[in-house]
Order: sequence, then C-alpha cells, then structure tokens
Amino acid sequence: MHRITWNRKSKPFFFRMLIYGVLFQLFIMMFVFRSSSKLEESEFRDYDHENNYMNKCSLPVYDFWDSKVMRYVDYNYDPTNKCDKNFKQYTKLVNGSWGIVEERKGTNCSARCIEGIDDWNLRLSDWMKSEAVNCEFLEAVCWEDDTEVYGYIHTQIIPKQPTTPKTSTDQPSVFVFLFDSMSTGSAKRSFPKTLSLLSSRLDSVEFPFVNKVGENSMPNGFSLWFGKLLEPVLGKNYGGVDVEADWNSTSYCYTHLNGSIFGEFEKHGYMTLNIDDWNAQMVNYPDCKGFKDPPTHHYMHPFYMANDQFATSITKKHLKGKLLCREERHPAFEYFQDFVNTYKDKPMFTWTWINTAGHDDFNGLMRVDKEMVEIIEKNMETFENSFFIFMGDHGFRMGMKKFMETAIGGVEISNPYLSISIPKKLRKDQSVLEIMRENSKKLQTHFDTRATLLDILKHQPSASFTDRSLLEIPGERGNSYLRHQPAFPRTCGSLPIPPEYCICQIEKTPVTDENLRERFGHMLIDHIHDMLDHSNYTWMCEKYKFRETISFFHYGRANKSDSPNNYEITVIADFPSYAQFRAILAHDKKASHVSFGNIVRLDRYLKTGSCTNNRSNMSLKKESPVTILQAIIFIQFGLSFSITILTTIGIAFGYPVASHYLLALLQVIVAVPGIVYIALQGNIWIAVYISFQLVTASCEIYWLIYMIFDKQSAGAWLVLACLTFVNIVAVVIAIWFRQTVLKVPCKKNNKIGAKDLDMKSEKPDMKVPSTSMSEVEKSKGASSKSKSTSSIKKPPSRSMERSDMSEKSSKGSLKVRKTKKSSSPSMPLDSRETTSLSRSSSKTAD
Repeated sequence: MHRITWNRKSKPFFFRMLIYGVLFQLFIMMFVFRSSSKLEESEFRDYDHENNYMNKCSLPVYDFWDSKVMRYVDYNYDPTNKCDKNFKQYTKLVNGSWGIVEERKGTNCSARCIEGIDDWNLRLSDWMKSEAVNCEFLEAVCWEDDTEVYGYIHTQIIPKQPTTPKTSTDQPSVFVFLFDSMSTGSAKRSFPKTLSLLSSRLDSVEFPFVNKVGENSMPNGFSLWFGKLLEPVLGKNYGGVDVEADWNSTSYCYTHLNGSIFGEFEKHGYMTLNIDDWNAQMVNYPDCKGFKDPPTHHYMHPFYMANDQFATSITKKHLKGKLLCREERHPAFEYFQDFVNTYKDKPMFTWTWINTAGHDDFNGLMRVDKEMVEIIEKNMETFENSFFIFMGDHGFRMGMKKFMETAIGGVEISNPYLSISIPKKLRKDQSVLEIMRENSKKLQTHFDTRATLLDILKHQPSASFTDRSLLEIPGERGNSYLRHQPAFPRTCGSLPIPPEYCICQIEKTPVTDENLRERFGHMLIDHIHDMLDHSNYTWMCEKYKFRETISFFHYGRANKSDSPNNYEITVIADFPSYAQFRAILAHDKKASHVSFGNIVRLDRYLKTGSCTNNRSNMSLKKESPVTILQAIIFIQFGLSFSITILTTIGIAFGYPVASHYLLALLQVIVAVPGIVYIALQGNIWIAVYISFQLVTASCEIYWLIYMIFDKQSAGAWLVLACLTFVNIVAVVIAIWFRQTVLKVPCKKNNKIGAKDLDMKSEKPDMKVPSTSMSEVEKSKGASSKSKSTSSIKKPPSRSMERSDMSEKSSKGSLKVRKTKKSSSPSMPLDSRETTSLSRSSSKTAD
C-alpha cells in the first residue's frame, strides 16, 4: 500500500477535496428538498377567478412543449428497432389467390379462411393448399418437421355493391383517422410532419378546445357513433343542471347495437369501412355484445379476433414487431389502402381507429408520424376532394401519474385532438373556412363532431355546402362546425360535459388545512365504497385503507361565507395498490352536506384492481412520505457532515479521529432502513440518491482515514470498502423488494353465496348516481370513521372458454369456433381495466 506524506504541499489539496465534497453534498441535498416539495403547476394564459360554471370558460392555452411535459418525451421510442428488416414473407395473397412466394425445402405451408359471425364468434375453414379464396382474411402457416416456423394473416377487399343508390350527385367521401389517447398536446408533439402536411396541402382547421364527454373510449366513442351520453352530468352542485345518461348498461352493453353512424352513411349510398386494431374494440370491452351483424360493408374485427385469440401460436406473434417488423396497425393501414383503391369511383366513409400505438405508451404515437405522411401523400388526390378528419377520443390516461399531477397533464387527459380538412372546391369559398376557424376558438365536444358528420351527409349537399345558418338536428346534442353555433356561452355548464372532465381553467387555491384535507380524503374513500355497495359489487371486492390526500384545491377565490364551496381532491390508497382517485366535491357548510361528482381513477390499474391484501403493517400510518424522507436525508447528511467536521478538527489540531468507524456504522444503521422504506413508497430516485450520498460519504471517509492513518491504510480500506458494499447491496435489495412485493398474488374472498353467483336475473347499471355524504351518514351511522374502500377483484367464472364444434367437416367446409360469453355483469365504465376479457386480450383496456 502506498504511503501518503503529510506535508504542506499535500495538506491544502486534501482540505480542498474535503470542502468541495461537503459543498457538493449540501447542493444535492438542497435540490432534493426543493424538488420533493415543489408543487408542479403549469402557467395558463387565463383563469376563471369566480368559478362561473355556467357563463364562462377560460380555454386552456399553454405551451405544448413545456419543460414539465418534455421531460417525459422520448422521440426514439420504437419497439421494432431490433426486428429483422431483411425478413421476407413466405406466402402471398394476390387477386383472390394465395400461394407460396418461394418454395423452401422441408417447408410445408397451408392456409385457412377467417370469417366473422358476430363480434364474439368466428368461422375458420379447413386448411387448404394454394388456390383461389373468397374470403377477406386468410391465415397462412408454414411448418418444418411439425414445427411452426411462419404465420401470417393476409387481407384483401372483395368488392361489394352499395346498400342503396347514391342520394345526391354531390357526396364527398369522408375519412376519419382516430388515434386512441391522442390529446391536442400529444398530437402536436407526436405528429409534426402529419399536421404540417394537413395544414399546408389540405388547409386543415384545428379545434384545440375539444372536451371529452366520458372517462375512456366507450362513452366518447358512443357519443360519436350513436350520439348518446353514457355518463351522467352532475352539474347541479356547480350552478348548472344534472343531465341523465341517455343509455344504461342494458342499452349499450347487453343489447346488440343498431343505429350507428355507419348505417346512416350506407343509407345514402356510401361504401363503408370500420377498422379497430384491437381485439376487444370499443363497443365490446369488457364483455358487451356489440354488433350482431357487421356495421359496415368491410369490417376488420374478425382479423384482430383471430390474431389475438384463434390463430396458431406462431401467427399470434407476427404483429409484435420483433420478427416481421410489423405491428397491429400495419395490416389496418394496408386494408384501408385496399379499400380506397377498390372504391375510388364511389363515395366512401371510413373510420380507422388505431388503439395499439399510443394507448399504453406515452411516446407510442411518434413512430406513426412517418406512416401517416405516407398514407396522406399516397392518397392526396382522393383526400383533396374529401373531408379528412384526424382526431383522438381522449388524452393519455394509462399511468404516468407524475405527468397527470401537473396542470398540463390534467388538461390533456380530457382534451382530444381534432383537425378537419374540407374538399378543395369548398375551400375556394372562404366562408366555410372562416366559420370553422370561428368555431375552433370555442369549447366543443364529440357531439359537435358527430353533428358535423350528419350535416355533411344529410343537410349540406342540398345547399351545395353553402348553408351557414344555425341548424338544430332533432335528437342530437351537438352543432355542426360548418355553421354558426348557438349564441349562448359555450361552457361546461351549457354543454353535456361532466364537470370532472372540464378543461376550462378555474383558479385553484391550494387548501393547506391538514384536518380538512384528511377529513375529505376519508370521505371520498368511503363514498367510493358506498358506490360499490350500491352497485352490488361488494361481493367481489376487498377493502383497503386511505393513505393521504395528494392534492386539494378550492375552485375560485377562497369563500369564507356559508355558501357552497367546490373542491377538487386527489387521494391515494395504501399499500399495495396505491390507487389514485380524483373527484370534484361540493361542500355546503350551512347544511353540513358534502356531495361528490363522478370518480376518476388516475393511475394505471394493472393487477391491483383484481385483488388486494390488507398489509397496512407494511407502512407508517398518518405520516407524509415527504416528511419522513426529508428527516432520513437530514439525519444521514448530518452524520456525513459530522464526520467531515470532526475529521477537519482532528487534522487541524493533530488529533487522531478514532470515531470514524463508529460514525460510519451509525450512518449505515440509519440509512439502510430508510432506503427500504423509501423504496416501498415508490421514491426509487430518492433511494438512488441516498445510495449515491452514502457511497460519496464512504469514499470521503476512506480518503481522510487513508490520509491520517496511512500505516494502517489496508485495514481502513477494507472496512470502508465493506461499508460501501453494504450500502450498495441495501439499495439493490430495496429496489428488488419494491419491484417484487407488489406482484405477490393475493387470495381472493371465496365466501360467495349461491345468490351472488346467480347474476342472470338482475344486471346493475354500470354508472351509479352521486351519493351525498349526509345520506350515507344517515344509513350507515359510523361510516365516516371507516378508512377503507374496495378494489375490484375478478369475479368467479369470468374467463371465457372456447369450443369447437364436434362435427368433423369435410375439406373446404367451415367450422365454428365459438367464444362462450359470461353472464356476470360488466364493471363500471371507470373500472373497465380491472375486469378480465373474454377473449383474453393481453392489451390493457381503455
């Protein structure tokens, strides 16, 4: 071991190293304190200071590339980066005949037709060799020595005749591309080339203030396709009126659907196409009947049913982006292109709903920008003479809780993107574009988009698209973008928008009263539990406890009078689910009455919605994680600082500092439990920071002891190396524990009576009316003392079985592969991710 000579030349160097190390630790600690306690809020240009729900809407104008957003953006995300780009297809389907591209020795290939019966059942033909086929979806599989080596589902369009003749000579085609979970901000960040092309070549008009009308895809999709409101608007508490839902679960889930917008276009002579690149699709999830007959002339749902559920194992992998460089959206785009090529001389109405690209991935849409540009450029001539709609259903809502906690995230989740381009000949008359631009500056909903489609189809053709007068379409809730809209203020109170989704900006004053925060937090958890009781879902639930109120805001300026006050509250449940819920509540001080609006779950459910274990002993109750975290960091830093100060004093006065080992050991004793606790709280980056602090402190101690006790440097090095190793191992164990403890399966409550299992007689509605706290207290007495609510568990016999018909059919005949449906009731709309899907889709539901 080398010796260090303690002299005048080396002494200043070591002192500087010591001081720099201490200052660096102090800087890092201050940064952590600052970042952990800072409330992330975005700057909007305007706010409603009075909470004028009915008469004012301060529209959200903000920077789409704000630093609070860009920290989560990854432009390099692409699951196909490592795929084999040289891989070539073994088989082909051209002009109605399928065959093998290139014969391979020892390879045997066959194919079979796929046909849909309804949204839950398929027909699969027997396997066949190369021949002409009369089906639009064909699965081709190749084997080598009885081993599947290749699987692929081909598509083609078999021409059909219009259902009815054209009703007008002026019927422009309408093309809709809807990307699931695409907010206005997300579209701006993810599709810069596409939006630029739409603006420069098609003169598209953006509508940046569209407000969703439901939590997830189903209520927003039904507003577009059927014009129906599925979630009630509880506006009475905010100075507005309550609006009941148009359909309950019997209408939209347990009954086959009819009367969609596709049927309207077919009646007017249009050729129609519907594509949804997810097996479960919007109208079926989780176990709703959907369509009995195909809603359009060409319907791609059988393709994705087969790909996800009924195809061979090798075929199920062919759209995963690993081998063939293909993902679920690619056959959808090919099917769309084939449709356009087939019906260029006829009016077309297409709806391409791309779910898989961006539903589960915050950065997932960015890789589609180039593909959309290619589609638009390839069909530019067609699109120039058509209506082209590029839109989303809602914003990103699957996890990303840190982003959701920002003001921008809170807006984007409820602000789907929308842009519309009109036929070139209509652009010559600037009046259409002017009225569209005027309407784009107002609050809009999907009901207005639907009204625009109906206006294009039924009303404008007779006026050569020149009518700008106000039009109230009977039975519709929206107003066309191509006309003047009603003169009343377009606010969340005047439009069918549930208050909890309203994007109008209201001044929010943070409530710092801890007693009030905890009191209302417990009341929200109790209210969720009562909603489950009211809906008869308690039998499938286990209780978990309130943890803390994450945020609590008063709407408008603080009001100390006895008039009702409105609040926005966000709470988190305890370990292991850490479920996050947000709601708007109205507090009537005079009547001591609290009522809640619809409940929104913010975090990604994953498996925590299936069941939970009551493991409250794993957490420190009634303590703020940030407060405990800061205390741990303070103690750890204090020990490190004490070591360095004592060492400095010892060096300055020439005294040996024998307490180094003891202080280092105390440091480890204090910090290791802290790391484990912090890891359980989810603050992994803070745990990593503490490990960095510990390693840094250990290195400083080592150098100081090495400097003073150089004769015993080998022993000092060994001791401090062991301490450093212990610190690192502690962090690794903490991280491992956090990643694995939440995956421990929990036991479900199997104490369910026969009455509970008989679900056929009565099917509760999927939405529950708001329950006031005063009503709950009357019926439950001490319910306010309860700190528990429930998470959804999988009901018994939820999984669906598939069965083939026992009859052996001859070659070329069709066999039925049927999906057995569950008789258990659907879950609430806001809990759809917690239920198992009958087609066993691996996709996280919307």
